[in-house]
Amino acid sequence: MHDNIENSLKRILNFVDLNPYSQTYGYADRDFWSWRTKDFNNGSFQSLIYVLACVKNLETFNGIYKKFNQNNLIDLAYDSYKKGCFKSLEKYGSTQEAFPNEKSFCVTSTLLFDLLSALKVADDIKSLSDKEKSILHNTARFISQNIETHANIGNHLLASLAALGLLNQVFDFEDKKIENGIKEIIKKLKELWNDEGWIEEYGGADIGYLTLSLHYLTNIDEELLSEKETWIEAIIKFLSNFFHLDGSIGNFYGSRGSSIIYLSGLIHAGYKDINDFLIQSISNKKIPLQNNLDDTNFSPFINSLVRGAIHLEEKSEKNINLPLKNDKYLKIFNQAGFVIIINNSTQVIIDLKNSGTETIFTSTKSTKGNLPSIINKASNDIYCAFSSEYKIVEDSKLTISVYSKFHKVNTKSLNSLNIIGSRLLIPIFNLFPFILKFGKSFLVKRFFKPGKSVGSYSKVITIENYNYDSSDSFVIPKGYEIVSNYIHHPIKMASQNYV
Repeated sequence: MHDNIENSLKRILNFVDLNPYSQTYGYADRDFWSWRTKDFNNGSFQSLIYVLACVKNLETFNGIYKKFNQNNLIDLAYDSYKKGCFKSLEKYGSTQEAFPNEKSFCVTSTLLFDLLSALKVADDIKSLSDKEKSILHNTARFISQNIETHANIGNHLLASLAALGLLNQVFDFEDKKIENGIKEIIKKLKELWNDEGWIEEYGGADIGYLTLSLHYLTNIDEELLSEKETWIEAIIKFLSNFFHLDGSIGNFYGSRGSSIIYLSGLIHAGYKDINDFLIQSISNKKIPLQNNLDDTNFSPFINSLVRGAIHLEEKSEKNINLPLKNDKYLKIFNQAGFVIIINNSTQVIIDLKNSGTETIFTSTKSTKGNLPSIINKASNDIYCAFSSEYKIVEDSKLTISVYSKFHKVNTKSLNSLNIIGSRLLIPIFNLFPFILKFGKSFLVKRFFKPGKSVGSYSKVITIENYNYDSSDSFVIPKGYEIVSNYIHHPIKMASQNYV
């Protein structure tokens, strides 16, 4: 893992504007400060300060520090990232990701958590100026008073709780608004928690984003969230079902179909079997690694990788029976909508909420079933069979009936009018924040939830003696035809389709 971190360091150093005489000094979005093709700085890149804090201050990374700190480059980069973090948060106590002055609950929460973590590692808390402390205080207030409501996204809530919990550890602001915000976040998290061992992400369970939730959960004080250890144990048991025979993890299925696996929470949990599997997966490049990712996904992944490398030095004393080690295995997660079958050298994972699509794993390969799809021959609009209903009947054999309509999906990019419109609305969003919340809710309903539906798709799956069989049928309206091997990529899946 140290090699992965070392190979990423030049990329991290190249993100940030190191020129102290530049007006954009400290910002880490090259499209903003270098290419100048954007009119705002993406605050999520500022979170990379955590990597530099660890490399600069922790003994385990001393070799990397000595190699890259020629002419004090790492020291200067840490200082510039720190400056950029506070500049990003100064105006509104919040930062942005997608458009200027967005005041993003998600990115503000993750940046506050990573900034505080970096300052703690660097032992910089006591040396903060009153202005910097005020910015952190205002940021915590923003998070506490602007809990997102447009969708249920568990990893965002856990990030916010981890950030506010860490803030309370290092400062004593005694702010009722922050205390009330923490209570509201915990209340909502409990509503999203499922006893099968997962936290809701856009209406269901998602493997990749659940590992990101675990990344934050393991860094929350148990005094703040009494369910912490119970949740961690349940999540680990749930996630262990999605370790594959070919050495990969997750990827193709779930509510967001996310491909990226965040390692730190899994490693922090302290299970030797899991840590051994993860090390092997990294070594064999069976999960997407830092070099595979775009800038936005690179930032949280490398931070998690660094935390994982730190926790890997701790002794792993616990063991868990990974399901893939069984010759015969059948597990049904009724609420999450997953069926896992292992029969000797073959592992099958069935995603019932996505029309019962099947992903088949052996020790050497994986085969992904495609989401049933049709196309309107006149308009070329694509319709996919997801958000499925299903019924499970256990008798002499297991019978699962799956039904879905074909829902229209958006495959278009933004146009010039979309961009201009979003810019013109910024002053209104600043004056009336509730309009932005309404707008986000509208966009989720418009693009993230099932759209216009036509026709239908049905599938019957039978499982007996660890063998399965299936048959399906289509009801296709006139003017439509089946699409073979369609790769589904909804707008909400920011970390999807990595290999």
